[in-house]
Amino acid sequence: MQLTIQLVEGEPRVHDLILAERLGFERPRVIRELIERNKPELERYGGLPCGTANPSPLGGRPATEYWLNEAQALLICIRSDAEHAADVREEIIKVFVAWRHGELVPASSQVTLTAIGELFDEKLSPVVRDIANVQMEVARLDDKVTLIYRRVDDIVPRRDFSTEAKRQFRCVVVQKYNDDCPCCRQSKLGNGEGEYDHYLGRELREPEHGWLTCKKCNLKMATDALFKASRRAAFEVFQELRRQMFGNGPSSKSRKGSPTSSSDDQGSLF
Repeated sequence: MQLTIQLVEGEPRVHDLILAERLGFERPRVIRELIERNKPELERYGGLPCGTANPSPLGGRPATEYWLNEAQALLICIRSDAEHAADVREEIIKVFVAWRHGELVPASSQVTLTAIGELFDEKLSPVVRDIANVQMEVARLDDKVTLIYRRVDDIVPRRDFSTEAKRQFRCVVVQKYNDDCPCCRQSKLGNGEGEYDHYLGRELREPEHGWLTCKKCNLKMATDALFKASRRAAFEVFQELRRQMFGNGPSSKSRKGSPTSSSDDQGSLF
């Protein structure tokens, strides 16, 4: 059996039975008796992690297994009086030196909460940093979008919806949404709580250009471009229901960006 290193509680160690195999013990489990006899001296060189080994397929009681650090493994070699102890000591030194120089990957690691936590922190730390950087960048972009929206809001005048558009919006909300906000479906729009939202542009005023929403949704769409984009599907559903009730309406003018100029429908700025 090749001499391999395991990480136990973050420290490279050798399993007792692997060391016994390398030393040529006829009964490898005898090494555990040797470890227990020399336990006080072994603990001079560090802690002596142990666990419960499962019995062999032939039966027997569970035994205690040990993981030895470099100094402890060398001491056991000396105390064993094995024929090939010198060769094994040389192998131990080479393996641990290779480990310290990063030339050796541990064969396996003891699964402990500490080991899992260390691995979790090591692997996810760069990811966490990247997520934080992305969140900061998104926040900066969101601020820029909000600023641009406000500047456009100052330049382009808001035109009030036509009387017919308002009538259609209200009918759709009452008949198809039971007076719920079609944007969030959480707020009631009765008693003048709703606001007419220019979803397709503040300068457009026909039925196909907007809808009736609650005040909270209206304000959020005016200040949060990402939120507004996320409500596109809800707006399209509202417009489909409106078309089923009232038809397409006079959409050709405003879709080309040339609002109606009739004095009766101009309305006040919203």
